[in-house]
Amino acid sequence: MRTIKATDDRLIGKKWPDAGQRSDFEQAYAKLAAFAAPVTARTLRFTSSDPSHFRKSAFLARDGASEATIWSRTLTVYTLIFVGVALAGNMADQVFVASKDPISGLSGYPLLLHILRVLLDTAVPFTFGGLGACTYLLRSLHDLIHKRQYDTIYNAEYMSRMLLGMVSGGAIALFVHSVKGGDATTVIQLSSAGLGFIAGYNTDFLFSAIERVAAAILPKVGIDTMQTADPKARQATVSEPPQALTDALKAFAAATDPDVRGVYKAVIDKLTAKL
Repeated sequence: MRTIKATDDRLIGKKWPDAGQRSDFEQAYAKLAAFAAPVTARTLRFTSSDPSHFRKSAFLARDGASEATIWSRTLTVYTLIFVGVALAGNMADQVFVASKDPISGLSGYPLLLHILRVLLDTAVPFTFGGLGACTYLLRSLHDLIHKRQYDTIYNAEYMSRMLLGMVSGGAIALFVHSVKGGDATTVIQLSSAGLGFIAGYNTDFLFSAIERVAAAILPKVGIDTMQTADPKARQATVSEPPQALTDALKAFAAATDPDVRGVYKAVIDKLTAKL
């Protein structure tokens, strides 16, 4: 730190350091970077509360804010949007179920309401997948901000995680089905919203499950992976009897005791049956 501070003082005094001083500074800075990793000068600037590091024309920040605060507010807005769509879908289900005549008794545009209900029902798994992804990202982001490790380079990864959460939430609903037992009125059904939230929170779980299912159903077997026997070896195997059978035939021919010959006869029959 003394070496870095001395170099800083020289630059403030407009005194350019010589080659030896620059080498000492680079070595000191490399040691400091290794010690403070993953905290860097960029992460300190992006998580700083100093107004000099704020972005003035920031989204949802009239007086400016740090990059970490801006992205936290952006994720909060996305989360609230997903919550709003989920609430709208739940309310639409409740209203249509409570109404005896849901198509004609609510408005002068019954077809539009029906289409809106279908769209909301379809969007609910995707919505909960995105909500789960936003929940995970908010928790991770706040932990990074607390540790002064947030960097804007990860914003693209956050957006990809959110998109994967939405896709996973909708894809996992394909595995949901209802089961009815005979005349029983109880219906066992997994919650597509709950599964969508879990899939969005942990997208790696869904993709690993799909890979395991694909590996079990579609094994990687091809013609080039099959072992073929050498024609010469196969011909030799067919034309020449095994050594054990040859020895048994010789012992059978040399034996004079009927009991011993009977034992060798049984061995010869078993070896012959395996050819």
